[in-house]
Amino acid sequence: MSAHAEQFIARRLRALLVGAADHAACTRVTETLARAGFAATAEAVADDALPAALAREWDLLLLWQDQASTESVAAAVVAARAGGQPLPVVAIPARAETADIVAAMRAGADDVIPRSELARLGPAAARLVDEARAAREQRQERQSRFLDERMGVVGTLASGVAHEINNPLSAVIANLELALHALDRDPGAPVELDEVRAELKDAHQAAYTIRQAVRDVKVFSRSFDERPSPVDARLVLDAAARLL
Repeated sequence: MSAHAEQFIARRLRALLVGAADHAACTRVTETLARAGFAATAEAVADDALPAALAREWDLLLLWQDQASTESVAAAVVAARAGGQPLPVVAIPARAETADIVAAMRAGADDVIPRSELARLGPAAARLVDEARAAREQRQERQSRFLDERMGVVGTLASGVAHEINNPLSAVIANLELALHALDRDPGAPVELDEVRAELKDAHQAAYTIRQAVRDVKVFSRSFDERPSPVDARLVLDAAARLL
């Protein structure tokens, strides 16, 4: 397809309107975006339905309000970014003073466009959607690079891990052979149960050491996830020390 033909292909865009939006507002938004070259769809939800609506995929979140509210902007931004995705948030108030616009931007809105200036939505949407797409690609690239580096570390540690597993595995085999030898004596010969119990206990401990080493290695093969969560630093350091 030629570059000349490509420029006439409308870009797909899914817009979610929250606040005082209705069907007329959705129509106005889609028509405005169509004039900017988008094949847009829009859906309006109430404020309390926003979290559920965000479970689906969107390209743009529009706050359709009578007046730009710092609290509502901040709440929408938190909800939009909860999943770690760079969903652009644009406040579209019926009216907005300069102070309101500044406050909304400080609260996290990517742009504030008064309804009287709705024609600016098209260029703003193009910029924000492109920025969000670039941010997602960069995030995916970081994830891929991080995973590659981590798997490289696993390769470097492979010989040490093999040693870490081989020693207790030898102990497992040796103790089980001793226990079997004690149990395979002549039927009339007495069985030293304390001796067999001690050998099985040593085998069990060595097997547990192997299991722990395998768990430590599996940490490095998990897919990368940037979501923060509490960890016990002592457990992380102990696992790293066992692999050295």
